[in-house]
Amino acid sequence: MQLRCSYCQTAFTTSRLADLMALQQMEAEGLHHYDAYCPKCRRANAVDRLRLERAYPNWRKEIAALSQRDPGA
Repeated sequence: MQLRCSYCQTAFTTSRLADLMALQQMEAEGLHHYDAYCPKCRRANAVDRLRLERAYPNWRKEIAALSQRDPGA
C-alpha cells in the first residue's frame, strides 16, 4: 500500500505481507489502526483498519492460503 508520511511528507510503500499481518493482529487484538513507520524519519503513521480492509477485501482468505502454504507460521 502506498502511504505518505504525515510528518516529513515522504512517500513510501508497505509490503502486502506486512499489511496482511497487520490486519490479522488488529483482528486478534481489537485495534482500530496500526502504525506504519516512515523509512526516512522513522515516525509512526497511523493507518486505519478500514483503509487496509478496502485495499485487501479478501484478506482472511489470503491469510488462510498463506498459512496452508507455510504450516510452520
